[in-house]
Amino acid sequence: MFYSLFLMAKVSESKIDTFTCNLRCPNCYEGLDIRSSKTAMTKEQIHQMFSSMDQLIQERGATSVHLQYFGGEPFLRSNKAIVEDITLQAVERGWTISGITNGTQIDQYFDLFSRIPGKVDQIQITMDGPEEIHNQLRIRADGGGTYLQICRNVTIRA
Repeated sequence: MFYSLFLMAKVSESKIDTFTCNLRCPNCYEGLDIRSSKTAMTKEQIHQMFSSMDQLIQERGATSVHLQYFGGEPFLRSNKAIVEDITLQAVERGWTISGITNGTQIDQYFDLFSRIPGKVDQIQITMDGPEEIHNQLRIRADGGGTYLQICRNVTIRA
């Protein structure tokens, strides 16, 4: 977990809730053993994270806090309960949220995002060029491409 402080009045936390990923991109910096793991944060780890952040915020006198999800793939279907727990606790504290995702399962989170209007600053979806190039670089475990699936998810939300 990384803590970054900006101007001493703002705290920004980058949050890796899992290293697991549903894709097998050939250019990924994470090893396949890490991406294939099923490890995710536990309730105890979530509690510890918030305790640490609450203490840091108090010590620094922070007036705003921003939480960013990345990973692995933070917005996997299998992570939804964890992401929802963290997100709702962050929103209760007045934090804003963002995330970096491959976009293949982000549609599973639209209901959560719609329940917290104005709290999700941005969701960055990684696209690697036109369909032909993207599908060579962003590959599902079964070898299929992801371009059209991501486009559908973006279109659903738009």
